[in-house]
Amino acid sequence: MRSHRSEEGFTLIQAVISISLTMMFVSLAYFQAQTVNRFEQRSTLLTRALGVAINTMENLKFQEKLTVGEFETREGEFFIFTRVEEFSPSLHKLRVVVKDRDAKEILSLRTLRRK
Repeated sequence: MRSHRSEEGFTLIQAVISISLTMMFVSLAYFQAQTVNRFEQRSTLLTRALGVAINTMENLKFQEKLTVGEFETREGEFFIFTRVEEFSPSLHKLRVVVKDRDAKEILSLRTLRRK
């Protein structure tokens, strides 16, 4: 004898497997979106910090007379540490370090400048 059960529709196991797979794909997409968001925030931070560092370095390069020493300033969300030292009788060594609020170094630039 044949069973009169309907062959149409989903069984409970098929529904559970489908829901599980869907949830797995949704969670993977969510974590991927979070990763992309973190990279975007970090990239934006680095771009802003680089702009601040370049402006600071350019200001140092075009000053008439440099004072040897270490200096700290703040620009917006960044702390800028500047070091000017004697490199040779005719050159100064310039270093600009940009740090975040937690004093974590984001980036640094170095160059030489004629006295």
